[in-house]
Amino acid sequence: MPGESSDSESIKVTGIVAAYGRRSDRELVSACLNNNQAAWEALIHRYQNLIFAVALKRLQSRADAEDVFQNVCLKLLDHLSELRSADSLKSWIAMVTTRECGQIFRRSNTVLLSDTVEDSDMEDRYVSIHADPSVSPEEEVLAGVRRFEIQQAMQQLSPECRKLLELLFSEQDEVSYAAVAEEMNTPVGSIGPRRARCLERLRVIMDRLNG
Repeated sequence: MPGESSDSESIKVTGIVAAYGRRSDRELVSACLNNNQAAWEALIHRYQNLIFAVALKRLQSRADAEDVFQNVCLKLLDHLSELRSADSLKSWIAMVTTRECGQIFRRSNTVLLSDTVEDSDMEDRYVSIHADPSVSPEEEVLAGVRRFEIQQAMQQLSPECRKLLELLFSEQDEVSYAAVAEEMNTPVGSIGPRRARCLERLRVIMDRLNG
């Protein structure tokens, strides 16, 4: 029946994520190096959002982002055994994704630029269009990795903790405990202690994911 194949694939991926989702990068990399296909699929599933987020921000094209995703996955497969530390995996993936975005930008703009323009000039143009000039590429990558780590850990919090932290640390300049208490239908005095407990749980989860 139509859709059965995609549904079965989705169930398979969900099962893999459930089985491997709580394993650290180090454990997943070790399993991948032992030719564990399920660990490889779990590793890719873990980092696909990071790759697409970086690519879409820089290239603003879904098709180009998909090309970047494929290229990064191939490079990861080729170089996984060469990583000096699994602890650096997130930074490595973000850096490679950024470089792949630059490569695709240069290729797609070759016909628009003079033959006398150097690669470095094209890279400068790419950076000026797609990045904040006040932030270095290294700082941007590290900030993106940190945001990804937090988002990944947040998904493992209870719904109540996740909602509380999302309300407290929203993009608004200031969010009062009174407003959060009203939104969550809970006493104002409970917000501070619950905030502390949820942040501690978040820290424990992030330590485990980075272990």
